[in-house]
Amino acid sequence: MADGSVPHSFGPYELTRPLPPSRHGLRQMAVHRRTQTSHVVHTLAIGADRSSVRRVLAALERLSASRLPHALPISDFALIEPSGVRVVTPHVGAHDSLFTISDLARGKGGRLTPSETTRAIEHLLEAFDAGQRAGVHHGHLGPDEVLVDSRGSVHVEFYGMAFLIASQNANVSDPDPVESAREVRRVADIAFQLVTGAQPPPGGVFARDLAGLGRGGLAAWFGRALDPLEGFANASDALHALRNPPPATPEGLPRLIPTVRSALGFRSALGRRPR
Repeated sequence: MADGSVPHSFGPYELTRPLPPSRHGLRQMAVHRRTQTSHVVHTLAIGADRSSVRRVLAALERLSASRLPHALPISDFALIEPSGVRVVTPHVGAHDSLFTISDLARGKGGRLTPSETTRAIEHLLEAFDAGQRAGVHHGHLGPDEVLVDSRGSVHVEFYGMAFLIASQNANVSDPDPVESAREVRRVADIAFQLVTGAQPPPGGVFARDLAGLGRGGLAAWFGRALDPLEGFANASDALHALRNPPPATPEGLPRLIPTVRSALGFRSALGRRPR
């Protein structure tokens, strides 16, 4: 939570308007006075004790130097009185607002196309793969932490911050195999809801749950990712399976044709490749 103060400026940044808060704290649109570039200034509350301050600053130092793919970079940060920190990130939304992957799904009637969902999964797994290799976990991922930019790329806000603070050791470098598997499952949970509009069944998915996705590619990936016993061990394995789908069976081809036509006929932000 944030401390509730609403200043007019922060260093070289002019704060222009409030944005919806995140689970971490307040957010405000800002413009850099010299470069006239858009940014978001986050106001986060931290404990007043020295241990809390050290953990938060160590986590921010680690994350600002990480530059993980599809993790929203941290441009600057500073302590504020009495017990808070302000963090600056690039603005990746549209105009003067933020656009989450949940917003995108709601704008399309509650669902994304299979091609859009595959693209979002790939971006998220790239972030988690790089994080797991570096020993930086994110922990629980919520769809409102996933921002979509104007080119269709997704960005995880404050990737790894809560996990590093809770671990009390921002210099950890070895990935946790249990946490790695959980992170992939959470990506699969979010993606399943984006493409079907429903929560995934707790006991794994069946063919009826994947109607419209065909029998290869994304459907096969969900079948493995959401299997409670045979899920992916880490983001690297999940990413490899997504990029190397099994060949479609002959009986699966007719079911794939309407899906492909639908995906090609509906353009959206996630349907375009960045330049």
